[in-house]
Amino acid sequence: MDSLVEIASGWLGFPAVSYNGPDAGDSPTGFDCSGFVKYCLQQAAYFLPLSPTTGKLIRHTEELFDFYGILIHDEFKKPGDLVFFSKDFIKPTHVGIYVGSNQMIHSPGIDGEVIEVITIDYLSGRKIKLDGKPKQIYSNNPIGFKRPVKIINGKRYQRF
Repeated sequence: MDSLVEIASGWLGFPAVSYNGPDAGDSPTGFDCSGFVKYCLQQAAYFLPLSPTTGKLIRHTEELFDFYGILIHDEFKKPGDLVFFSKDFIKPTHVGIYVGSNQMIHSPGIDGEVIEVITIDYLSGRKIKLDGKPKQIYSNNPIGFKRPVKIINGKRYQRF
């Protein structure tokens, strides 16, 4: 898993972009959040399955949450796990890579921003005050962690 963090860290400072469809935002010219995670997973030789809804490699935050990895309880998270957030409190709308020490690396998904490391803020029941900045919600109260899986001898395994 540390190789995933190392690969993701190599992209710090590269351009972030807003989501512009499934065929954009997943290259060093500009990463949206799920495009960044998909790119890093592929670079680290993780297997990405086909989406049952599109028949293409999973790409979107919702697909990564629904169809990829093993759900990990917060107290068992490790560097290299995927961390998910929800802007609407219903479905996953943002994803990053947990790097340890309560921090994650992610693409803010905002044109003009860059790949960055931020601290995950647990609000402990406090209300989230939205002030129109989409970035604000994405560091507060993750909705879940998932551990990426490797394919070994044709079977899916997780590493602990």
